[in-house]
Amino acid sequence: MPSQVKLSMVNGSLKGPTYIYDRFTQCSVGRAFDNDIRLHCNSRDKEVSLYHCIFEIDPPYIWIRALDAKNGTYVNNLKLSNELEDQPVELRNGDEVQLGNFLFVVHAQENQVVDELKSFSVAIPEWIF
Repeated sequence: MPSQVKLSMVNGSLKGPTYIYDRFTQCSVGRAFDNDIRLHCNSRDKEVSLYHCIFEIDPPYIWIRALDAKNGTYVNNLKLSNELEDQPVELRNGDEVQLGNFLFVVHAQENQVVDELKSFSVAIPEWIF
């Protein structure tokens, strides 16, 4: 299985869908119709900006870049500061991203073969030394 990044929506009006990425992409998120992930908000609930953030995905790696969101972008309950706006912040497996009432959970999975190679060790016979 190739490396993947999954974004699961676990809260909000879109609760339930999982977005799966297996190649490089930039995914825009917000209320505007032309976003890759459009977050539907009622007329009173405008906690999400038209263009709130961008996920930069290169499986198994993922970064988030906050745009000029008035209500902030939160990673693991920490607000990305204004100084970090437009700067990518690396996300890790299990991180939570909060945009208004919407909560995403990041699932970053490496290629199974790569995982196995990382844990593979070779015993070198003493006679080589």
